[in-house]
Amino acid sequence: MIRDSYQDNPNRDRPSLSASPIFVCTALAGLILFTLWFLGTKAYHFTDLQLAEFLVYFILGIGISHKVTVESMWGMHLDSPLTAMREYLDIVRTSLREGSCSYEGKYFTARWAYTAPRRPDLPVMISALNPHMLDLAGEHADGVVLWMCSPGYIRDHVVPAVTAGRKKAGKTLEGFEIVAPVPVCLTTDRAAAQAVFRNTVERYANLPYYRKMMDKSGFAAELASGDISPEMLDEYAGIGDEDQVRDAIRRYREAGATLPAAGPFSGHEGAAGFEKTLEAAAGA
Repeated sequence: MIRDSYQDNPNRDRPSLSASPIFVCTALAGLILFTLWFLGTKAYHFTDLQLAEFLVYFILGIGISHKVTVESMWGMHLDSPLTAMREYLDIVRTSLREGSCSYEGKYFTARWAYTAPRRPDLPVMISALNPHMLDLAGEHADGVVLWMCSPGYIRDHVVPAVTAGRKKAGKTLEGFEIVAPVPVCLTTDRAAAQAVFRNTVERYANLPYYRKMMDKSGFAAELASGDISPEMLDEYAGIGDEDQVRDAIRRYREAGATLPAAGPFSGHEGAAGFEKTLEAAAGA
């Protein structure tokens, strides 16, 4: 459990902060794997932290996972991900806001009350790829966490869907986070780095949720042929020198990602490493 010493002694003055804040997010806690009691009660304890000169903000991220993971690995069922996510999200948000919840749904039931200190305004994000889940994120969450989404998919599918959801809630996109992980690698050997990333693309292309999204991104024929081109890899990632790393971050931001999240990778001899890649990305 992470505690904030200023919560225990609210009369203490926080020191002035000169550095930018740090945001910490569970990206993502699987709603099937984590029980509502576990995730809900633990979320109550997370609040803003003071670590040296940094102020750290906690964000709760929830994901649905995949049918193959839930059913083959865990022996559970996932026949309606949208309904399951809606129920789970409703229970978590109600519990955080009110300190109690009485809810009985198709997948989840909650009857509880929590009397210890809590954070009612804790931001909650969910994972989403398809239009219905993106719409749910816009209507009921504070943000959406993506993965393996090209800038074109974000521009043409993600932004319109979450905008529609926000309109249902009477809100604009202001304050709503679109978190887009961007695979990046500062390297002197582009071919080797692309080979590493090609394995990642192939792995996710075998998962139905991601394959549908990749097909809609214009890569259906390419994936069907089994020949992933360097152009497709460059659409998803920033691989090469500092300019190529930064260009990828900029492309995601221009497509509508409010928070491009640089994800360094290596796996080959030419890679500059985690820190140098992040330094390059920070200049975008």
